[in-house]
Amino acid sequence: MNNEYSTIAHIKKDSFCVNVGGSIKRGQKIALCGNSGNTSEPHIHFQIQQGKSFLMSASLPISFIDIKNIPYQEERQFISRGQFIESQIE
Repeated sequence: MNNEYSTIAHIKKDSFCVNVGGSIKRGQKIALCGNSGNTSEPHIHFQIQQGKSFLMSASLPISFIDIKNIPYQEERQFISRGQFIESQIE
């Protein structure tokens, strides 16, 4: 949509597989997950916003499709490298 921008942060340095201004498709690999910022574990920060500036733009709601909900379990579960995570809202 017009005036919508996305931000993806905490990407592994030099791991992007796409070019600036290029198109991407759902499910396409764009980069590797990194461990930057004030964190102890690799993660991704993703947001949709109204303007180009991460600090000066309001965030917009994100809509996901085909989400499968994984119920909370007392025993901790960790995501492994290469594992795909899905969730589904019923």
